[in-house]
Amino acid sequence: MAVNAVTLYLLFQKDARRERRFNPSQLFEKLQLDAKQEEQFEALRKTHFQKRDSLRNEEMRLRKAMSAMITNGVTDSIQIDSITRQLAVNRRAFDLNFYNHFLQLRSVLRPEQQAHFGEVMEMIMRRMGPPGGGRPPQKPHP
Repeated sequence: MAVNAVTLYLLFQKDARRERRFNPSQLFEKLQLDAKQEEQFEALRKTHFQKRDSLRNEEMRLRKAMSAMITNGVTDSIQIDSITRQLAVNRRAFDLNFYNHFLQLRSVLRPEQQAHFGEVMEMIMRRMGPPGGGRPPQKPHP
């Protein structure tokens, strides 16, 4: 019985993760894109994802470097400031990439499609956020 309960729990968790994943065909349907617009969207998405992945890799590299600094007991404020500034610059580039990507997608739309773009953005933002729509309360550190 316990195994069945765990199996059902895992299946529901998998379905919840799948539901949160963004499916571009939903975007195409909601905005009623024509074939040319779909091609443009796909090309823009490909470029966006390449840039996004590059920025994610850079963030991982910087976080590993920061972790190594912590491990090695680095207390030099110049080094600490440098790595945190690099992380902030990378985060800014990541957010600008996101913003510019959706601005480019919007520019491909006809006026009547742009009227529905806000709904699509809300759907995307909900899916990008944490499950349940908010952060769980944090326990204070002792």
